[in-house]
Formats: sequence, C-alpha cells, structure tokens
Amino acid sequence: VVDEAAAQGGPSIVSDVSAPAERVVDGQTGWVFPSGDREALARIMTLTRDSAAVRAAGAAAFDRYWRRPSDPRRHATDLAAIYEAVIAHQGHD
Repeated sequence: VVDEAAAQGGPSIVSDVSAPAERVVDGQTGWVFPSGDREALARIMTLTRDSAAVRAAGAAAFDRYWRRPSDPRRHATDLAAIYEAVIAHQGHD
C-alpha cells in the first residue's frame, strides 16, 4: 500500500514495527510512529492538517518511488536476498 500511495503522490503513516516502515523516510515521504504510541500517532495525524506538508511529503514519495519503481522481478530478487541473509544469520545468535 505504501508503494501504491507513493506511485500516486501520497505520503504514508506507518508503525515502526511494520515492513512498510522500510519504505517511508520519516518526515520526508511520510511519517513513522513508534508502535503503540498513541500520542505520537496523534501528533503525526495533526500534521496532515497542513496541506503544504502533505503535498511536500507526497511529492517526495512520488519522486522516490519513480526513481526505482517496483516490479515483480525486483521484488523477487529483493525477497531472495532477505531470505539468504536470514539463512546465513541462523545459528549466529
């Protein structure tokens, strides 16, 4: 959903413990709040009242997305790299 929003020029608000948090540059292409922190989420939600801030974050998200748009091949390659890193790390804790 973060990529879909960015592709259309929409910023995202995500929790820091979600995978989409890796796709949001906090304060630039959207906002990231600490999971479970209602006050932080409320502060971020008030930022959405500022049309200029939303437009700027949306434009940044759009630009960032289209510099390297997602596609099935890239997704599979990135996912394989994650799996390889996890497998390589097993037993090293």
